[in-house]
Amino acid sequence: MNMEIGAFVIALAVLLVTFLLFGRNLEDSFRAKFLYWLKSTMTMAPLLFAWFSYNEPTAFGGIGALVSIGLAAAFPFGRSYLVAML
Repeated sequence: MNMEIGAFVIALAVLLVTFLLFGRNLEDSFRAKFLYWLKSTMTMAPLLFAWFSYNEPTAFGGIGALVSIGLAAAFPFGRSYLVAML
């Protein structure tokens, strides 16, 4: 599987799981939304880092960790934006 497709599949799976675990009865407050984003990011980042390290062993380092955390932080924002549009 391509690295990009795998990362996208992992991101979608983690977003679904974190929504089912933490986001169903989410309060409409900044604190609740921030904690939900943080939980989703901290769940997704290690999985993305493991996937990138598996596919590209040279990414096993600081840069790979930063890219994983950045993508893991960006995907939940995209999800919340798409949900707000619907």
